[in-house]
Amino acid sequence: MKLSTFLTINSILVFLFGLAFLLMPDTLMSLYGVELNSIGVAISRLLGAAFLGFGTLRWLARNSTESGFLKAVVLSGFVEDSIGFLVLLKAQLAGLTNASGWSNVALYGLFALGFAYFHFQKKE
Repeated sequence: MKLSTFLTINSILVFLFGLAFLLMPDTLMSLYGVELNSIGVAISRLLGAAFLGFGTLRWLARNSTESGFLKAVVLSGFVEDSIGFLVLLKAQLAGLTNASGWSNVALYGLFALGFAYFHFQKKE
């Protein structure tokens, strides 16, 4: 897979989750068996705003020819998704969400591996 394709897929998924967290956090989190209080809704919307920023950045980076910019985007994606994977895995193992939570653990893990591949691959 090419980096541009990977960033396109990632940006679309991140953007969709961002919109869901921003516009309907209660509905989204109920899919995972989680009920939000008022501060949980506010923090979810803040997370949605961050996701929209990440998605926009990756969308704009997907066709970039600036290698320094692409390296920064890929490394930041690797850091974000690796930490996200660990946080969600711990939450899932602690039983904080229902079985649907495993889908997010898998998504973060797959994207962390993808970003790792593009970050650590040997340049020809």
